[in-house]
Amino acid sequence: METQNTYPLLKESLDFTARVINYSEILEQEKKKTIALKLMHSGIKINSYLFEAKTAIRIDDINLKLQKAKISTEEALYWLKQCVKSNYLPNDSNVFDMGIKLSENISKSIKP
Repeated sequence: METQNTYPLLKESLDFTARVINYSEILEQEKKKTIALKLMHSGIKINSYLFEAKTAIRIDDINLKLQKAKISTEEALYWLKQCVKSNYLPNDSNVFDMGIKLSENISKSIKP
């Protein structure tokens, strides 16, 4: 089988994760370390799973990693929403749009 080219997804996820990490740093400075770690961890997992999907050979392995990347994206969005609701972070619609688009693009990449 052919290795799936996930480079565009990987670049898109790196952009999203960079924003997530910036927010994690803000949370740490505000002494919100627990949620900062949750947010950072979910953001980093996205990239790990997409890289694993890029290097996987079997379609089942590719799809599994892509599904995990999608779940991690949704988890990062969840923690961002919680931070906004708790007034820990400002509501940045751009980062939410980036995450939603990334999640949609990952879904489109999953092969039946």
